[in-house]
Amino acid sequence: MAVASGRWCTSLALMTRSVYVVAPDVDIAAIQDEIDFSASMDDILVSVYANDLNLAWVYLGTESGLARIYPWTSGLPAGYDPRRRGWYKSVAEANGLVWSELYVDAGGRGLMVTCSSPVYRDDGEMIGVVAADVTLDTINDRVINTQIGKRGYAFLIDTAGRVVARPGLTEGDIRWDESFATENLLLDSDGDLKAVVERMVAGESVTEAVTRKNEQFGPERLARIIQENPDLSAQELIDRIQSEVLSFSEGQAQFDDLTLMIMKIS
Repeated sequence: MAVASGRWCTSLALMTRSVYVVAPDVDIAAIQDEIDFSASMDDILVSVYANDLNLAWVYLGTESGLARIYPWTSGLPAGYDPRRRGWYKSVAEANGLVWSELYVDAGGRGLMVTCSSPVYRDDGEMIGVVAADVTLDTINDRVINTQIGKRGYAFLIDTAGRVVARPGLTEGDIRWDESFATENLLLDSDGDLKAVVERMVAGESVTEAVTRKNEQFGPERLARIIQENPDLSAQELIDRIQSEVLSFSEGQAQFDDLTLMIMKIS
């Protein structure tokens, strides 16, 4: 049984499964077979969503303008077309798995990042994209909201130096169909900060220090040191971390530079 409203339809009347939406310029009758076939994805979408509590939505979009989304929602705005969204277009351009830039969710759940991957026919033609969303709130709750001293905080940047997450970051008045941009720390006027960020986006990190048994120092050890020494100055904290890393690695030669940035907010 199906329940339809406008260009929306759930695959089950009880709204326990996915919902599909068709782009405004698409004739539903012309893609009815694709709609019916895509319903077979429900078991996969439900399973993926149930096994990762970090996910906000899991879904697919097709070249025909069809989107199938789980969990069920009626919150997407009129005019929604998956083919025009950044998570879809970036995959088509990259021809592979892509993490999106931060953007405003069309479903009303605030700032979001998406991991998306192309789907191909046997002949290599791309026919759609599968994707999963993680909200900024989830990133903040599980990663960013680590207290660093009394006034410090953690933040997350992408490989281009753009801030992906930090405390207090919101969408403001930006709509779902407008571009959202955050500060790029590679363009910061602080030369010291810029130099550190350049090394960070190159993949260097103090957490990657290893022992002779190839055990990594890891973010948990780093967080523990910071939390146990809230009153140290930035330089004193750097010295303490360096001492801990040297002790941990037992003189093992490292394969790359190790970068550490400490900012004390007054």
